[in-house]
Amino acid sequence: MKSVLAVVWVTWCIVGCACAGQVACLGQVVPGERAVRIAAPVGAIIGELHVTRGSLVDKGSVVAVLRDEPTYRAQWERSKCQVAAAENELKLALAGERPELIAAQEWLVAAMEAEVKLLQTRLTRHDAAEKGRLISQDGYDEIIAQSDALRSRIRREQSLLSAMRTARAEDATRAEAALRLAEAQAAEAEVLLDLQRIRAPMAGEILDVHAWPGEGIWDGGAVVSLGETARMMVLAEVYETDLGVVKVGQRAVFCGQAFPGEARGEVVEVQRTLEGSRVFPMTPSAYVDRRIGLVRIRPDNPAALAAFSHAHVTVTIEVP
Repeated sequence: MKSVLAVVWVTWCIVGCACAGQVACLGQVVPGERAVRIAAPVGAIIGELHVTRGSLVDKGSVVAVLRDEPTYRAQWERSKCQVAAAENELKLALAGERPELIAAQEWLVAAMEAEVKLLQTRLTRHDAAEKGRLISQDGYDEIIAQSDALRSRIRREQSLLSAMRTARAEDATRAEAALRLAEAQAAEAEVLLDLQRIRAPMAGEILDVHAWPGEGIWDGGAVVSLGETARMMVLAEVYETDLGVVKVGQRAVFCGQAFPGEARGEVVEVQRTLEGSRVFPMTPSAYVDRRIGLVRIRPDNPAALAAFSHAHVTVTIEVP
């Protein structure tokens, strides 16, 4: 019975409004381009909800936080620590060996140089004694051999010390690669953390809440519905037989049962793709089973329609 009355009402509206210089049709009040359902990953569980119905949000505002956000935050903090450790390793690689090992090598070289000086002093005394035939040649030769061997060891240790003070190319390259890897992992962890915050893709008003804290998101589910209520539009369904005379810039009048009186607006877009009726879905026997083209009308006072999203209206477009 209700469907019959609806069809009768639609017929009366269209026939009653149609006359020369006018195109009458049905339509809906929509927020901006459309109302969007902000989704979350399938299987995610809502941890925090930062909005309610009617909340105004800016583009990028956080509307909800998923339950696993603390886990991803900890992973991000760990990745930052790994970056700091990799930076320190690269710094040490560029500076050479560790400072304490360099200091130990310096003390070793200094001790060997002191021993060489002691042998040189003994060698000077033995040289004088050898000239006076006070010691044997064998003892003199032994001191010379010890001094030469110690000088050779000093040159080797000094070369090692020099190498320890400078960075080896392969160590620096390896440390730099480790730093780049740690930075990439930190960037990935930061992105994964940010995905745990459900953000508004545009500025608008929360029209409905579909998932509350503790509830999961399944296939096709959403967290909230968001619409651009500051840019309310009327989406008129013009029959294909009338679509050719509707142009951008034409004036239109619309009224509905949800709000009193009439409102006026301007045609801003004519969609040429034909489809089935949205106000009344296509059925083989219905009067409204005809192909339509969508026409967008910008109201003169969009704010007056902000509370009437998806309300049905009757539209009359003034044509030449």
